[in-house]
Amino acid sequence: MSLTKEPMAEGILKLSAGLDRYELPAGLAGSELNCHVNIVPNIATSDEGEMASSASICLVFDCSYSMMGTKFDLALNTAKMIVDILHERHRLSLIAFSDRSSAVIKNAVPADDEKDSIKKQIDKLSSHLGGSTNMAAGIKRAMKVLSECDTDANIMVILSDGKPNSSEKAQKEAKLASEAGVQLFAVGIGDSYNANQLLHLVSPSNGAVFGDSEESRITEIFYDIIHRIDRIIATNVKLSLTFDERIELMQAFKISPERSMYDSTNFISDADNVELRLGNIGDNRIHELLLKLEAGSANVGESDRIKIRLQYDTYYSGEKTTQDQEVELTISYTPDDTQTSGASKKLKNAIRSATIVQLGDELVYVCTTGDKDRALEIIARLEQYCDMENNEALQQQLDNIKNKVLKGKRISDKDINDFLLAITVAAPKAELFDLILTNPGLETIRLVREIRYATDMELRRIVDIIQRRNSVVTVFKSKSAAEKLQQRLGNVGAETKINAREVEEEDEDEEGEKTVQEVS
Repeated sequence: MSLTKEPMAEGILKLSAGLDRYELPAGLAGSELNCHVNIVPNIATSDEGEMASSASICLVFDCSYSMMGTKFDLALNTAKMIVDILHERHRLSLIAFSDRSSAVIKNAVPADDEKDSIKKQIDKLSSHLGGSTNMAAGIKRAMKVLSECDTDANIMVILSDGKPNSSEKAQKEAKLASEAGVQLFAVGIGDSYNANQLLHLVSPSNGAVFGDSEESRITEIFYDIIHRIDRIIATNVKLSLTFDERIELMQAFKISPERSMYDSTNFISDADNVELRLGNIGDNRIHELLLKLEAGSANVGESDRIKIRLQYDTYYSGEKTTQDQEVELTISYTPDDTQTSGASKKLKNAIRSATIVQLGDELVYVCTTGDKDRALEIIARLEQYCDMENNEALQQQLDNIKNKVLKGKRISDKDINDFLLAITVAAPKAELFDLILTNPGLETIRLVREIRYATDMELRRIVDIIQRRNSVVTVFKSKSAAEKLQQRLGNVGAETKINAREVEEEDEDEEGEKTVQEVS
């Protein structure tokens, strides 16, 4: 029996949710449930320009003594690279922090005729070098600067090579930023930063942590972050969960686009309602969550409901609208005490991802306590999950830690950082590649011939694509195939780009997931 409902009306995000069990035995308290929440972008690439959001991006750069030398030079060059690639609809700020914090750039417009001037301001960052790592002051200053600018999204990107003077104060300021609607990202550079602390900083805002001991990779990481910001189509995304009184939320996990565990202290909750902030969502990434629930005792024939409400702001040609969507799930209590699972393939994958995050968190803890036997038990379980995902990057980090545990060697900060970052990488999803025509050039007849030869498309449709610009020519399952046609169209003077986007895989199980109902 399919449990899928067709949406009454479509928003730019598509919400669906499902449980691993819709029936629980009556009279039994403490029954565990898993709820999978899926949010998929639902926007045509041809609408990309009209749906683009503006963002205030505040770079918060560590200028402590330890950043001196090549790391600081890299930070300067990275900031200048961002100026070069940033669209003028965005705003750029730069905060320096060491013992204190200073605003080097405040809400600059990266227009072509302003880029050189902004880069000269970036060079002034050098005068702030020296001192300790007062990250809390940097976040607080960034919040003040962001509050002075009116854009669709507020985003903070922290770059640091070390641990903050006070992780508690930094955490407090990050939480305040999250509550104000700011999404935080953090980038660790070198071997001495603490990835675990950075994860706690960004998780309340549904941000992400990146890092690398190879300094040359940092510029590439920032490029990817800016590209991600550039594709935002929904801002101030919130997920509201309402449970009947017998249902309790025990834990929440983000499954994609990165994996992490929500800290329950960051839930906004009252009575039977919980709100999770999801920050901003782009047009090319699926967002998934797994909610671990527990049900109390009920009589035969009784039922409980779970309401999942998605709310977000979106912009079309500069006009803001707020969209609400809701899914309702019902749990029934039966006399049968056989607890069978009807989990879909997607839900099973989500449960596996949540377990990986949970085990990873425990492994970090036992490595600090020196519990060798428990560490090896956790590693063995994680290795099984790595095999299921074919996750070579995580397996490599597990091999490193396992080798050191067996030999009684110290697990370094770098070992922990590399392991945690490997854990956060979500299991790969299926992708499609849109080939988009941005400029047809002057050889229109030759262009029509090439498109028709490659796609067998009707002439009228080809003409429409050429006239509209920024329309999808065709969609490929592999990037290499898209690149081949891109080269052929380029040979006749046309300009194109390839956009990758995640897509939902078909579910092989009978049980489906309930999809959105539009809320007026």
